[in-house]
Amino acid sequence: MSRHSHRLLTLVLPLIAAGLITLWPFALSQAQIIHGKRPELMQGLTFLSWNVSGESDFTIQEWHFPIMARAGVAENVELAVSGALMNASGDLYVGDDQVSGLTDSRIQLSTSLMDDQVLLSGGVSLPTGQKQLSRDQQGLLAWLSSDFLNFPLRNPGEGLNLFGQIGTAVPAGQWVVGASAAAYLAGKYEPYDNGREYQPGSRLIGNIGTERIWPANHRLTCDLLVTYSTDDKLEGRAIFRDGVQFDTRIHGLLSLGKGSLEGGLRYILRGKDKQPGADADLVAEPDKRHGDDFRLHAAGRMPVAQSISLWISADAKFLAANDYPKTSPFFADAARVSGLGGGLDFALGPRSRAGVGVRGWTGSSDGAMGLGRLDLSGIELIQQFVMTF
Repeated sequence: MSRHSHRLLTLVLPLIAAGLITLWPFALSQAQIIHGKRPELMQGLTFLSWNVSGESDFTIQEWHFPIMARAGVAENVELAVSGALMNASGDLYVGDDQVSGLTDSRIQLSTSLMDDQVLLSGGVSLPTGQKQLSRDQQGLLAWLSSDFLNFPLRNPGEGLNLFGQIGTAVPAGQWVVGASAAAYLAGKYEPYDNGREYQPGSRLIGNIGTERIWPANHRLTCDLLVTYSTDDKLEGRAIFRDGVQFDTRIHGLLSLGKGSLEGGLRYILRGKDKQPGADADLVAEPDKRHGDDFRLHAAGRMPVAQSISLWISADAKFLAANDYPKTSPFFADAARVSGLGGGLDFALGPRSRAGVGVRGWTGSSDGAMGLGRLDLSGIELIQQFVMTF
């Protein structure tokens, strides 16, 4: 396998996989075909708690415990199986609200063709997660999926979903240029305890990207992902459609001996959603429901002992106000969130490694969820473990 063809794997497949499937926070950047590597078992644990202060004070927290196993099952073919446990709770109302249990499970097969210049992947998301939520649990879910909070899992369960992707890339001088397409086909299910059948819109994702790796292992990657969604349907009737989304990402890595510095930025532009018009057909909303989203990330890593390395990170997220008037129930004002963190990674042996970390978060929203100004503060605990057999 040539150096260029190996870079095709790292450029195309992880980006689409990240757009389709959130397996766990620490492993997406490592997702690639094994090509003869030993089977791996990966486990993570994230605890994130946000305190929201405004017209009333309340706390929302989530535990997320994902696990995935992957292995080569044939030449250039990899099988990955993943699942997770979760628990989310909040004291928004009179009683404590809680959602807990298994999340949806996923099975994925990936293969490469033509000397690794064409990548194919497909799989199924099994409806093992919790559905038919109560009214109070619906309110909790709205906060878990809010744009200005960063919970690792936003939906505990859906229906039977199918996904597939195809990608290719070619060298262009010192760069590699890639393109890919993916589809996520959503099945029907009953999300709430009202007995009504709901089918989320399916998603089509296109990606173009380029990457350069220097001899000293410095790296620069640029990508644009475009997501198109079909209609959400309630009991067979179209009720909503997400607007087209443009997601631009730039990431750089600077190798410094045994340490490294990395940084990235991400800009998300969301188009107008569609909702039922006067004749029940879906039409574009008069105003944009989602403001633009701008994110920054920086991190550094250095060894502190023979088998221990230290990392520190800084993150910032800025949400612009949407276009609805302030008197509208759909109005969401500007928000900003920032975080600082650090942790240690341990080499436990030749075939296993682990890590722990903590991040502190702070932020504010000028108005959202039908509330006025909100002050935000959070704490995040992170643990991970990887074993190669």
